[in-house]
Amino acid sequence: MSLFRVLYRFDRAKGQFQYVQGHDPFHPNEVPFHSQRMLETQSGDLYTFSHPLSFRLGLCRYDAVQQRFILHPTPAVNVSTMTEEFEKNGSSILWLGSFDRIFSYQPRTQELTPFKNVPEDPASYPGGRTNIFLKDTATHIIWLGTTQGLAAKDPNAQKLYRRIIESRDDSRLPMIQTVRQDIVQDDIYWALTQQSGLIRWDRRQNTLERLTAPQPTVGAYSFIQDRSGKLWVGPRMG
Repeated sequence: MSLFRVLYRFDRAKGQFQYVQGHDPFHPNEVPFHSQRMLETQSGDLYTFSHPLSFRLGLCRYDAVQQRFILHPTPAVNVSTMTEEFEKNGSSILWLGSFDRIFSYQPRTQELTPFKNVPEDPASYPGGRTNIFLKDTATHIIWLGTTQGLAAKDPNAQKLYRRIIESRDDSRLPMIQTVRQDIVQDDIYWALTQQSGLIRWDRRQNTLERLTAPQPTVGAYSFIQDRSGKLWVGPRMG
């Protein structure tokens, strides 16, 4: 559990939290450590990104011997979300969503590669902050929900494809709040936008359409699907 300036780990056997690192009343001389996001890889490695309020902004990996997070030698970047992908040779790649670009990070070589928005290149990052990653295990596509629209990463190349969604506000691109797979139909995915409401993607047909709902879903920040398949969306007006 990450709190302001300190990190704790829950011990299930003892049923209590234990101090890991950071600054609290019992460790007043320790350097503050504020964790923004955490990701456990398939191999069991635990990564997090330290906040600017910490000793330094950057990617950290948990060291089981020292029992604390160690800063990786990467450039200082601010990260909003993370996910893991595997190359054809089995090598792990971490995708790091930031506030105006994404990065690919190879833990084995510690290589960090930025992907920025290039307006004339439709295969570049859409721009803005990355709100969420979602991996499609069937096609290996990674969907990116950003404040400048929806994008899909090509599973066979280091490039993106932008999906244009009609917005009710022509002055703004649709902000993608979240992307989720349908729990009843595996080929259906849902994306929630700030300006266009709920979007439905059919993987088999490769169609992307805006849902017409009895109540407006514009301005909603999140949704959930119950076991029967019904979607519950919390719009701004209730």
